[in-house]
Amino acid sequence: MEMLMESDHSKGALFRFITTAQRQGLFNPNTAGGYRAAAGKLLEDVADTDDVREIDVGTAVAKYHNRHPGHLTPWSLNTYKKRLERLRGDVAKSSHN
Repeated sequence: MEMLMESDHSKGALFRFITTAQRQGLFNPNTAGGYRAAAGKLLEDVADTDDVREIDVGTAVAKYHNRHPGHLTPWSLNTYKKRLERLRGDVAKSSHN
């Protein structure tokens, strides 16, 4: 990923990263939308200023499922988990470039 990420690793910065990557053509609109949906749901109880590198994605999935039983199928929860993990990896790669 060619885009430079700010040194801020907050939830708010994660969403700015998605927007910027889409604007720069690094994510197509559907990919960006999928990342936004996954992060929005799985990180709903994370403050905008919290460092997302410290979030355990598996725990975030379990918390979401416990708060909203039946809202997402197990397949959808797994897809959101993979998207959030991939997104965090993209952010990490970008911040090292």
